[in-house]
Amino acid sequence: MDYNRTKDLMIYMADSFSTLYAASGEYLSPPFDTKSSSTFTKISWMPLTQPALAGNDSIRFQIAANNDNQTWNFMGPDGTAGTWFTDAAGTALPGEFGNKRYIRYKIVFNTEDVTVSPAVDKVEIEYNARPGSTNDISLTNYPNPFRPGTEKTGIRYTLYEDTKVTITIMTPFSEIVKKYSFEPGQEGGKGVTDGYENKVEWDGKNNEGLTVESGIYICVVNIKEGDKVFKRKIAVLR
Repeated sequence: MDYNRTKDLMIYMADSFSTLYAASGEYLSPPFDTKSSSTFTKISWMPLTQPALAGNDSIRFQIAANNDNQTWNFMGPDGTAGTWFTDAAGTALPGEFGNKRYIRYKIVFNTEDVTVSPAVDKVEIEYNARPGSTNDISLTNYPNPFRPGTEKTGIRYTLYEDTKVTITIMTPFSEIVKKYSFEPGQEGGKGVTDGYENKVEWDGKNNEGLTVESGIYICVVNIKEGDKVFKRKIAVLR
């Protein structure tokens, strides 16, 4: 994750007609979405050094991460709000930044001499996305083909966090046959850190309760309201 948008970021000048800078300033980054449960491991930034006249720790960072893109509790290297990241070369992140999807950072700038300003032109936060996250839900169904009236087919998929799921059974011509919706946390939309296999049974009937004709149907699984879409062919025999 490379925040080049902070290019040449400096603390605010005291006024537009002066060559002096403000003694302090703050910048709050926009949120970054990894699209899956991730573990954030390290933060670093450039340049590695700041003007000597600015004083010690003229650049300080705190980071916040969550899964709802709303709750932002900024913290430093010990996992509390009372400490700051100050080593531009890189610092490992504490365990509080594991299994999170969204992240953002806050920079506080300070200078002891208002004729110079600290600056940041690149921020990097390293992270590892969980293998088999919403990028891979292991979508299957069994039996396939199946015979309505004598058996049902079980649509199975694995989630790593609670999320909204919509399953649509369609004809090859995109005509909707059957639709299921599941809220986060209920069976069909349930996920856990190590993976939870959801199972949804289709009996071969459409939304009107009528058994569909023999043929190939498309099972479309939407994760997080279309954020991720997975498809699988299901064969029906009568």
